[in-house]
Amino acid sequence: MLEGSFPEAPLNVSGLEYLDLGGNKIEGFIPENLGNMTSPLYLDLRLNGFEGSIPEALGSLTALRYLNLGSNIHLEGEFPKSIWNLCMLRELYARENNLSKLNLPENIESFSTCTRYSLEVLDLTSNQIMGPFPNLSLFSSLKELSFFSNQFNGTVPESIGQLTQLEDLDISYNSFKGLISEAHFSNLSKLSLLSFSGNSLIFNISSDWIPPFQLDSLNLASCKLGRYPAIGLISNELEGPIPLFLLKVGTLNLSTNGFSKLDSLCDITHDVQTSFLDISFNQLSGEPPDCWTHFRSLKVLVLANNKLFGQIPISIGSLTEIEALHSGNNFFTNEIPDSLKNCTKLKTFDVGENRLSGPIPTWMGETLSNLIVLSLRSNRLSGNIPSHLCHLRHLQLLDLSLSNFSGRIPKCFGHFSVMKKSVESQDTWDTSISHTYSYNSGGAYEYTSYEDELKFIWKGTLSRFSITLGLVKGIDLSSNRLMGEIPTEITELIQLVFLNVSRNNLSGQIPSEIGKLNLLDALDLSNNQLSGGIPSSLTEVARLGVLDLSNNKLSGKIPTGTQLQSFEASSYTGNPELCGAPLLKRCPGDEPAVSTDPPARDEEEDQDKFVTRGFYVTLGLGFLVGFWGVCGSLIFSKTWRYSYFNFLSDANDWIYVTVAVHKAKLLRMIKN
Repeated sequence: MLEGSFPEAPLNVSGLEYLDLGGNKIEGFIPENLGNMTSPLYLDLRLNGFEGSIPEALGSLTALRYLNLGSNIHLEGEFPKSIWNLCMLRELYARENNLSKLNLPENIESFSTCTRYSLEVLDLTSNQIMGPFPNLSLFSSLKELSFFSNQFNGTVPESIGQLTQLEDLDISYNSFKGLISEAHFSNLSKLSLLSFSGNSLIFNISSDWIPPFQLDSLNLASCKLGRYPAIGLISNELEGPIPLFLLKVGTLNLSTNGFSKLDSLCDITHDVQTSFLDISFNQLSGEPPDCWTHFRSLKVLVLANNKLFGQIPISIGSLTEIEALHSGNNFFTNEIPDSLKNCTKLKTFDVGENRLSGPIPTWMGETLSNLIVLSLRSNRLSGNIPSHLCHLRHLQLLDLSLSNFSGRIPKCFGHFSVMKKSVESQDTWDTSISHTYSYNSGGAYEYTSYEDELKFIWKGTLSRFSITLGLVKGIDLSSNRLMGEIPTEITELIQLVFLNVSRNNLSGQIPSEIGKLNLLDALDLSNNQLSGGIPSSLTEVARLGVLDLSNNKLSGKIPTGTQLQSFEASSYTGNPELCGAPLLKRCPGDEPAVSTDPPARDEEEDQDKFVTRGFYVTLGLGFLVGFWGVCGSLIFSKTWRYSYFNFLSDANDWIYVTVAVHKAKLLRMIKN
């Protein structure tokens, strides 16, 4: 691996055609002397530490076919105009830098000698480039164009539809606005990837328009090779009915727009090759069309967060390849349709936050044996939790909260194999739950994946998980009408990260071996009728971050441990017979012993206990009575005053005479 800066000496390398310096630690500026190379065809400077601007001298490499400046995050400034003198350049990559201006004016002929460009790839992904959409009319050979994650603004010109060789077009996450019309795609017959996500664009396309890149039904029926583009239009301002042609592409993401109707679904008369369809966070309303029979290749379907109501379409049962079905946060009613038993490859089934009713079908545990995630939270489902769910060996997240389930928790919940595996026996460490799907791109299949998202209560808050969903293994049965004991078999699920059975009518004791769940991060058993003591084994769950045992009938002393005393007292309140820290109620035998050697300060206070507040009050009253009783009478009575001073004068004279007489007698006695 090369380190340091580029040499400043002139490069006089004749005949060098291939120079690859990518993936090193070269720092400093890209030197001007690179322009002295005579005949390079390939120059790769990516993944280094270059800084400053791109030198104009690179425009002297007129034979260059490939130039990669990507992933030099301190490379900034404008694109030099001289780059557009490289008429033979076919691939230009400058992704993940800090470039701010493309420097490609509308009248490109004014500074370029090229009459025709050979450029096929222009990738400016993840920069800071500002300004309007550039004039690309001379780049008729372009196959891949990516402005992903920049600061381009203004409208998208219709002239982009003249780039007839274009296969991949990604202008997502910029500030483009305005209308997108049929003219934008008029000649893009080779398009296989289209992404306009994260802008403020509005479609002005008729619902029955057939684009040039759409595979027609006849070719599909006769199995001829065609294209199934990937289209991403996330987070725009698209509204109205979903155009028919969009529903025929290979992958389609329309999430976070304003689409209101899905009726064009029923206009499809032959099987399509759509493998991914996301229409979440739109304004779809009414009963969804029951016309899914021609989407047999669909692997991921996301209809969540709309306003759909009525029954889940029965024809969804014809999606035999589907792996992920998300239709949560709608207004679906009635029972879960039996046709879904045909979706045997289903791994994620999320219909939470609807109004579904009836019991959990028993076939769910028998035919949907590949389920990893099952979320039925916040519905009106009722009845017992069927023991058939215990056949779901791959299940790692079960959410049946906020419903009307009754009966007992099945003991066989301890059979969920994935949750029982020890750390050493884990096959993979996937942080997410993903689904791989493909689309046809120029005759070759491109593979990509979708990472599942799911909402559930995590540590008291409704949270959304995606890239870390695979790490979360848990059971939430809270807010139902379950009764009976917590099965001890649950303590066999040593991979559990959270367990929530709060707000039920569970009774009996907390399983004594709950300490075996040493990966628990959140445990909520609150608002039940649990009795007995808190098992001492709970102190062994060192990773426990959230604990709620409140509002039960627990008794005895809270076990001392590494973390049980660290929780707030609210984690234990509502258990009148429970005692010990952090509760203020002390347990019998926990009172502090009486000391035989009280502190010195207390001894001093005992010795001076007669000096009380009453003592000082009496002293003050005595002073007032004595002082004013004597002095007051002398001040206000003249007779008393004269008598008092005559008495003092007579007393003084008597004392003087008495002392003088006794002094004279004493002196005579001394002389004799």
